[in-house]
Amino acid sequence: MKLPSVFLASLCVTMLSLPTCGVDFFVAPDGANVPPYNLWSTAATNIQDAIDAAAKGDTVWVTNGIYAFGGKAPSQDLLSRVMVSKPLSVRSVNGPAFTVIQGARDPSTTNGPLAVRCAWLTDGASLSGFTLTGGATASSGLQKGHGGGVAGYSTNAIVDNCVIRDNVAQFSGGGAYRVSLTNCWLINNSCPLPASAFGGGADSCGLKNCVLTGNSAYSGGGGAASCILRNCAITRNSAGLQGGGANNSTLLNCTLAGNRVTGSIVGGGGAAGCRLTNCIVYANFFASPSTANQNGCTMSFCCSSPLPAGLGNIQDDPQLVGDFHISASSPCRGAGTNTVLTGNDIDGQSWASSPSIGCDEWLPDAVIAGQPRTTITGFPVTLSVALTVAGQEPIAIWWNKDGSVLDDTPHYSSAHTTNLVVNNLGPADSGVYLAIASNAFGMATSAVVHVTLHCVDPGSATPASPYLDWSSAASTIQDAVDAAAPGDFVLVTNGTYATGGIAIAGDLTNRIVISKPVLVTSVNGPAFTSIVGEADPVTTNGPLALRCVWLGDGATLSGFTISGGATRNSGDIGTLQSGGGVWATSTNATVSRCIISNNSASYGGGGYSVLLHRCRIWNNTAQSGGGASLAMLVNSLVQTNSARYGGGVDNATLVNCTIMYNYASGSDGGAHLSTVRNCIIYYNRAGSFSGTTPGSNGAFPTFGTIAFTCIPTVWPGTGLIASDPQIVDALHLTSGSPCIGAGSSAYSSGTDIDGEPWKNPPSMGCKEFYPADFVGPLAVRLYSLWPAVVERGQVFLWAQLDGAATHVAWDFGDGTQLTNVSQLVDWHGWTNAGDYVVTFTAYNQDYPNGVSTTLPMHVLVTVPPTLVNSALSGTNFSFTFLGQPGAWYVVEQTTNLIPSSVWQTVGTVVSDGSPLQAIDRNATDPMRFYRVRRQ
Repeated sequence: MKLPSVFLASLCVTMLSLPTCGVDFFVAPDGANVPPYNLWSTAATNIQDAIDAAAKGDTVWVTNGIYAFGGKAPSQDLLSRVMVSKPLSVRSVNGPAFTVIQGARDPSTTNGPLAVRCAWLTDGASLSGFTLTGGATASSGLQKGHGGGVAGYSTNAIVDNCVIRDNVAQFSGGGAYRVSLTNCWLINNSCPLPASAFGGGADSCGLKNCVLTGNSAYSGGGGAASCILRNCAITRNSAGLQGGGANNSTLLNCTLAGNRVTGSIVGGGGAAGCRLTNCIVYANFFASPSTANQNGCTMSFCCSSPLPAGLGNIQDDPQLVGDFHISASSPCRGAGTNTVLTGNDIDGQSWASSPSIGCDEWLPDAVIAGQPRTTITGFPVTLSVALTVAGQEPIAIWWNKDGSVLDDTPHYSSAHTTNLVVNNLGPADSGVYLAIASNAFGMATSAVVHVTLHCVDPGSATPASPYLDWSSAASTIQDAVDAAAPGDFVLVTNGTYATGGIAIAGDLTNRIVISKPVLVTSVNGPAFTSIVGEADPVTTNGPLALRCVWLGDGATLSGFTISGGATRNSGDIGTLQSGGGVWATSTNATVSRCIISNNSASYGGGGYSVLLHRCRIWNNTAQSGGGASLAMLVNSLVQTNSARYGGGVDNATLVNCTIMYNYASGSDGGAHLSTVRNCIIYYNRAGSFSGTTPGSNGAFPTFGTIAFTCIPTVWPGTGLIASDPQIVDALHLTSGSPCIGAGSSAYSSGTDIDGEPWKNPPSMGCKEFYPADFVGPLAVRLYSLWPAVVERGQVFLWAQLDGAATHVAWDFGDGTQLTNVSQLVDWHGWTNAGDYVVTFTAYNQDYPNGVSTTLPMHVLVTVPPTLVNSALSGTNFSFTFLGQPGAWYVVEQTTNLIPSSVWQTVGTVVSDGSPLQAIDRNATDPMRFYRVRRQ
């Protein structure tokens, strides 16, 4: 909406509380762009042009739109989309929901020479009412690497009523650096690299009445570092080393909850090295409970546990409502000191004379304790719009769409609760949603939620941008993504999407590029909707390969099968050789409810640097990190991958994941250099076992930190078990599984891979145990690694099971039987030669007598290995011998055969019955003797 300049001039006096107002300048995407831009009819189309035309004390008014071009660079700094280099005001007409300043990432490195910050402000400049998103910084330089969203000359630069989200910085201040922020939301900003990475949300800033959530920093201060914060909520942020919420900061009347430190060295999930007064620091996470909330902090009149030293501190549960509001019975009410109070609480309500601890003062008036947030669930797609309310009960809720009150219908559910459900989401559901909460003491209106849907149908006959209904649907996903604005939804109907592509970095083409924070979801799920890449026909990973998906920060992909992708086998490791299925700029990009299969890469065959949520990842291959390299996986299933290091994952954070049947040609078949919580890591394979026995996952010596996880060998950690997880169909736990209820609720969130809620405590792995799941038909098939095995050898056996089984049983035909185990037998051997029949049986509530299948196994008589040939080339001596399937052979050498001779191991190998080659690369002695010995 464009407002007349007379009205705006009056509004300027009112909003700024100034006796006079300077000249007004105007910006609109469809303006005539005629200098000096002092009328709406001649408005600039570029914010920077209007700023350059204005003088000290003037105001630049910006109407609705996405401003994603133009910019300017301060001296010795990088390009900023908007540079306010003089003390003037830049204001949106209708607020951050309607007005976006969008920066840019360097397409090769995120932070780099082609990055664009969203905004830069000098002393006395102010920016009000915008969403700042997609900004990044340079990768070097004193000032160039700070403040991906906004940076200032000092904290005399003012940012007010802005949403700063999905920005990234090389060094510090992913969202904001060296400015003053008031009434702002800082969401999902990050400093992801290990180069002085502090302050994922803000660094060196003053913040008042702000919310910092979902931000992250590699080192410290996931929410804020080196800041002064008043009346702020700091929730769900993370840091790698210290201060998941805040680090080295001063906090007054703040609430820190749900923050975490992911490493295991320093701690302070809520705060580290901070000075806190009147603050709640509760329900934060770290490996050590004693420093989960705070470490090395000075505290007074604070609520935290264990009870911190200091005047007026308490340790009782603060009874939070939503992320940061308090309940009527909270022990924090009236427990603070009024010596540090400024202004009103985070809701704009007055502080009591004896104030509450935290950022919220409890009053009976109805308030919106958590603004509406959208969630996509189910197939067909269901949209949930949920908020949190606080105040004196009872509180009535009304949801509105486009100004009309909604009631319960088959299409709308729970229309008078805090969680509106829109069933079978479709184009008609585009619109503006908001909620009204009311009680006897007052009424509150939520922020608006804009739902804009763009449609994709591969068979569309009449595509027409912006593809707002099925009759004008795009025929490719990329066209709809390109037409979408940040925050929009793209609905994709059934089909295989295997054409087109964009090269975003170098010459590697990506089938789909989602470079902005939009959500792309299939209508009916991964069984019906596929994105297919392409392998190099000669080398798989090579010059003709094509990756499936590239994701920018804040982008979300849900409900697809992602398969057939591959990468280069040379060039930049990060952008060209990694993530054959999915590659992302950081773990602020999300893949949920997807099947990621049969992809290949040099690093991270399935995915690279991406958050994977409730996914099934199987049969991907890589040289390093077969499943997902440098990735965070939540509620995910990772299986049947291949890699040199980390067959399942490499340098990952895994929460409630099941990692099985992965393979690494080198070591660490399950997970490599990873942080692991609430997981099952079992039955993975590696080419070298790092001194462990055959059948090891080959992963554990290189875990980062591990807790509440089922693994074959218990390593140092909390809540670990080493028993067979008793998992069937690579997903469901049997009724006797030791993993049921063995996880920690501190790490679980949302639902499991099937959309069912986690219990308290939750199960390990990606699937919660519900007895009602175990009904319906069962079908079983049985497989062996080799059709024959030598006596006393070992063979790998597994069953494929369709359906949900309560438990399974094995009978190996030699008198050995196993019950209450998994669908996979790590290794089994028979003592005597002969023919045996292996029987596998699965049971559930509908088949109490079980459904069985059999597999014949031929067990061979042991014969000595037969030498085939040998050769010497320099210091490399090699020879080939015939082994028998299932036998482990040790190749040894010595320099003499006298009785005191010492045999040294050259290598150990398991045979599949084909010729085996042994190589001694240090054959430097005049004479050497070799022998092959069966283990």
